[in-house]
Amino acid sequence: AAQATKRNRQSGFAYLARQGREDDTMILYIASFPRSGNSWVAQILRNRFRLLTTDIHADQALLEAHAARHVSEQGYHGFADLGLQDGDIGIPVWKQQSTDPPGPVQLLPMAPLTPLFEDIEFRRKLAEHNTCFVVKTHLAPYDTYLEGEFVLQPIRHPGGSTWSYYHFLRDMEGHDFTQEEVIKGTVGFGNWSKFHENWNRIRDTIGERFYRVRYEDIFDAEHRLADQISGKFGLPVLSTTSVPFAHLHAAFPLLARSGKAEAWRDHFSDEQVQILIECHGPQMNAFGYSAEQGQPTTSPSWLA
Repeated sequence: AAQATKRNRQSGFAYLARQGREDDTMILYIASFPRSGNSWVAQILRNRFRLLTTDIHADQALLEAHAARHVSEQGYHGFADLGLQDGDIGIPVWKQQSTDPPGPVQLLPMAPLTPLFEDIEFRRKLAEHNTCFVVKTHLAPYDTYLEGEFVLQPIRHPGGSTWSYYHFLRDMEGHDFTQEEVIKGTVGFGNWSKFHENWNRIRDTIGERFYRVRYEDIFDAEHRLADQISGKFGLPVLSTTSVPFAHLHAAFPLLARSGKAEAWRDHFSDEQVQILIECHGPQMNAFGYSAEQGQPTTSPSWLA
């Protein structure tokens, strides 16, 4: 334990507090159904823990920008080659904000990360750099997780998440899907209940390395969540800075919309509520949600 503590202090950015295992991949996945607080949690990790998040769904324009910069500026300050595919321009690079003291890191992919992360050997090699990589994902879980892989999962009432996701698909991505299609999960990243059922299996497998937090419980409780994350994953809190949701909304109004837990209820017809119950009733109940309320009906244990 003392060795891990010393390593944390020396780094300035967070290492996962694990010891003695060469196959530990120090990856923290923020794994959520879309519009469930993933970006908000990533912002908390940035503000409180000085950790940057890599989006596994980086679009082609971003990939091309990273590739062009890497080709034209091989010696670009602050970038280092992971060397996972030597000589291949498709390799990721990582960005470190400062080197003295070491600052947070972020993967800057020049090729899609999704297939790379499906390769367990790729994930294993990340551990060789003794770095905490935070990865945002909306994908189904992998079949196998290494001991050094951890999952932080924000969840949100399916009414709120599907309503927000409907707007994201329409306003941000230009799709003309119906609200019913999004509720049923026949478009985009699929069905809210099936997503969480798949992750439930992984939670049962990796146990204490999986931590779930409800979107509705984060409001006015960021500091408590930060304390829980610190204790759960062995990450040192480096700042008490808090960024209110209103600030995120002002900066990114289409991405961070109302931030109100119960706003969805004003926009669902009785028929749409019935579809919601039919599609997601059992999983809603398991998470402490009801069809009529946006707020959970049970208290979060981490606020105790």
